[in-house]
Amino acid sequence: AIGKIHFSGNIIPAPWFSQLTRTTAGGKTRPYLEAILILSDIIYWYRPVEVRDEKTGKLLGYRKKFKADLLQRSYQSLADQFGLSKREAQRACYFLRDRGLVEIFNRTIVTETGLTLTNATYMRPRALDIEAITHPESVTDSVNGITNDQEEEPNLAGGHTNFGDTPPQFWLD
Repeated sequence: AIGKIHFSGNIIPAPWFSQLTRTTAGGKTRPYLEAILILSDIIYWYRPVEVRDEKTGKLLGYRKKFKADLLQRSYQSLADQFGLSKREAQRACYFLRDRGLVEIFNRTIVTETGLTLTNATYMRPRALDIEAITHPESVTDSVNGITNDQEEEPNLAGGHTNFGDTPPQFWLD
């Protein structure tokens, strides 16, 4: 019966519990659960969505799940989602940044209502480093020939990109 249930959302690979750890005040090493949850959420948002033709079922391409070129998430929204304080969410994000797993950018943006927001937080995962903590037993020099410094950006005007073992496909708006 469980096999018939469709699960969606965040996926947490088991190795993350041994790879993403911190030392407690008592000197014990424990999984950094807040960082693991936040990383799984960031990865969820960056996993592409298949776009298929309604009549033929043919794969037309992929689209991203968010509007901007990078994922915009505030520390408060992450805190609210995972039942954390804003400071706990921020510390977990800094941990991920310091481990080289995500890049964090701050931008000034103007909302649709004309409100100017300074320091809007954007996040981008670093695929090669995430691959290394997800499959530590088989770390390779690159993921599909792409290095962290040269990760291909999606070309939303009809270009292509690689995701894991999937062949290059074009992005749709």
